[in-house]
Amino acid sequence: MNKLQRWLRSKTGMRTVAGVLGVLLIVSIAGQALHWWDLGSLLGTAGPPSGGYTCMPTCVESDGKFLSMVGNDMASFSGTPIVFWVQAPSGSASFEIGIFDGDSGKSITGTLSATSWGNGHWDETAEQVVYTLYADKYRDGQGTIIVGQWFGNDPNPANNTATNPFSAWTASADTMPNNAWYNITVNNNVPDALDQGWYYYRLEAVRQATTWGISAFKLRSTGELLAGRAEISNSNFAIVGMANSLEDYKTLYPGFDVANLANLDVNNTTYTGTWEFTFDVPVGTKDITFWDGDFDYGAADGSTVDTTDANTPTSSKPQWATTYANPESAVGKGDPADDASSKYIRRLPSVQYEVISPDGTPLFVNNNPSGSQEWEKFVVARYDQIMDPPADLYTSSGEPIKPGLYTLKITGLDIHNTVWFRMDYTMCKEGECGSICPKCPECEPTPTPEPTVPVPPTDVPPPPTPEPTPLPTPVPCVTTTSPVDLLYVLDTSGSMNFMYLGSGTKLEAAQQAILTLNQAIAAENNGSRVALITFQGSGNGTGHPPIFSNNINVVSGFTADMNAFNALVQALNANGSTPTAAAVNQVTSWLPTAWDPARIPVVILISDGVPTLNLAGHGFQDGDVQQVHIYKSDGSLKTADQVRQLGKRYSQYNNERAGETLADAMIAISNLKTALPSVKLYAVAVQAASTEGIFNDEILRYAAAQGGGQFYMAEDANSLAAALQLAFVNSSCGGGSTPPPPPPGGQVCNSPRDYNVENTTNNPFYGIKFNYVSGGELKNGAEETFKITLTSAQVDSMSQVKMEAKAGTRTGQVTLRGSDGCNFAQGTACGPKQDSNFAFSFVGTNDNGDGTKTLTFTVKNNTNRALSHATIGLPSGAQASWFCPQ
Repeated sequence: MNKLQRWLRSKTGMRTVAGVLGVLLIVSIAGQALHWWDLGSLLGTAGPPSGGYTCMPTCVESDGKFLSMVGNDMASFSGTPIVFWVQAPSGSASFEIGIFDGDSGKSITGTLSATSWGNGHWDETAEQVVYTLYADKYRDGQGTIIVGQWFGNDPNPANNTATNPFSAWTASADTMPNNAWYNITVNNNVPDALDQGWYYYRLEAVRQATTWGISAFKLRSTGELLAGRAEISNSNFAIVGMANSLEDYKTLYPGFDVANLANLDVNNTTYTGTWEFTFDVPVGTKDITFWDGDFDYGAADGSTVDTTDANTPTSSKPQWATTYANPESAVGKGDPADDASSKYIRRLPSVQYEVISPDGTPLFVNNNPSGSQEWEKFVVARYDQIMDPPADLYTSSGEPIKPGLYTLKITGLDIHNTVWFRMDYTMCKEGECGSICPKCPECEPTPTPEPTVPVPPTDVPPPPTPEPTPLPTPVPCVTTTSPVDLLYVLDTSGSMNFMYLGSGTKLEAAQQAILTLNQAIAAENNGSRVALITFQGSGNGTGHPPIFSNNINVVSGFTADMNAFNALVQALNANGSTPTAAAVNQVTSWLPTAWDPARIPVVILISDGVPTLNLAGHGFQDGDVQQVHIYKSDGSLKTADQVRQLGKRYSQYNNERAGETLADAMIAISNLKTALPSVKLYAVAVQAASTEGIFNDEILRYAAAQGGGQFYMAEDANSLAAALQLAFVNSSCGGGSTPPPPPPGGQVCNSPRDYNVENTTNNPFYGIKFNYVSGGELKNGAEETFKITLTSAQVDSMSQVKMEAKAGTRTGQVTLRGSDGCNFAQGTACGPKQDSNFAFSFVGTNDNGDGTKTLTFTVKNNTNRALSHATIGLPSGAQASWFCPQ
């Protein structure tokens, strides 16, 4: 009996008809005598899980599909941890992790011994697995703060609330059960897990692998459960269609009666050999590599054989592979073979996998995956990538890799065949993948930027002191039309607690900027008033699906009592997510009865991120929303319905996409302008300059464009204060800050094809910014001419002009001064003033005879990257008219 059981546990023994039937027959005789099957439920104690979970590999207890922790009988992969990530929004007070059959080898009565695995479920070893949850906000696999640790066999504490309230959890039992769920509720408030409004945790399953055999388990979570992907550290995971004991076969073959082996019907089984996983491909993916390990391809009867894979190196292994893994080769028949001789183990066809695109179209089938104890790769790449060896599949000419939710489908995986998977992405770097990407020999490598990580100032060396941005003060108006009713709409989500250059946190910088402007308004004493609405998402988010509250507060109505108002501002705290649409809707409903029609109505929207809550209270990750664009590549606007269909799908919300939050915000902004056409809406992005190209500011730009105001990118506390003051000055003055008209005959581009102009901007300094949006030919020594018009008084006061240009990742910035020979009032040319990438010149001044002057500048791009933007600095508070660049 013992010899037969050991042989059944071996990979070879599991693949033969005689072995399986012989063992089943013998076990059935012994089992009847010992009454094993009278003592437990086939489905365990949990039953089918309710909705709201994400699971790996599935949520179904009886389908035989498990994650696999192998022993020392599989030396190529033994000891390899299985790693998953759990992410939960900051508005969620807690989340649940479930481990199904997390034990190793307990019997159906819960007892444990060296041989108890023979009458339990899903395991063939008594060597336990240890599950550890780490806080890992950087998603790099390096986080060391342990939130909790649980043992598969040893007793576990019921909770750890007394020892560490910042990583508190409670468990459903003191030990992990056999064939049932063990549930852990984790408090979602670990500081080392929080990044950009989401908490990130790394869950590692580790087995020492000093003995043979498989320990199998499933995972589920009310948070989002992820394997390795582009924005987090990549990892391997192993799966197996598991069967070891008589109880397992009774589960997998529902009609099986041990007294009649003929009832073991291969056509009536819960394990089909088909697996499906979904994975998200982000915008800008250059290539995807699928690694499959130890698929044992090559049938027992020799009808299929493993061959050498053309694009997997045969002389080396992946650097992350274990020591004992074999280099790729022509293995021939699997060991043990896929398509086993036993019909009770075999699942047809021969094991293979395919990838299906987001629209349901099969992209490829890998019908010859890895043989025994080796890794093979399958590569999908953009049409314009040169790879050696070539990729297995390229996109059609001119087509990128489409973003969206793909399906990985495995078919024909035999019972008891553990296989490994890993997926790696390569993302296009800035300027690397356009509509037509240069071949790689022409592309210079671009270093990957370090992630922007908010940390306390004591943890990092102090940043260099930037050249200060002059704070504009309200300029005396030539004609004051009316006092202002100014409504601040302030984002108080959790990310506003992150550190900000120049003044503590982002919230502290916003508070100080509001107080500074209020002081100036009080000094002007023209009857202007201020009001405040704050917005954040709140609630525990633990329902199925998780629902959050759109928490919008009218902190103060319109008042001229600045002392009382400022006290309310200073008392604000930041927490939760970002319900932008709900905030704008609150403005639309509240403002009509609060605003005095004798005053100019002005709204300033201040936010540091994309919307992460839609109007229904559904929570979306900011990184997913940032991937959605509301403007097309030609600069035209998408409709709200189009935006709603973009971005990552969220299964917990019936496959709503990340574009939901942006679409709701777009509609809310349009409704505000329709209901209150006289209200001017400004938008200020509280973002450091280093996040350019990462932070998606389009919804804030859209708000300003629709609202008739200006958009400001505030990269530090000084520029944030300047942006608020500029919004007030531009609204309250009827003459002094009005942009001058162009000279007669001048061409002003209101809807430029070649440039999208920010007039004005605070990024990277206060000025006018020309963003190149088409063509791409300005490079390799080409020069562009820029003309702007200001009042004569503004030009005559200018002693210096800052200029900046950017092409790809190459940035140049200079200041043209009198010491360089420049005289802007007299029109004395100066330059070129060069850095390593660009040359900047002042060409001259033209007096237009109407109280305005036109200044001409040039920028020469000496790089091989197309010019992306050029910025010309302006005097504080000034706004220039401009001409089409020539």
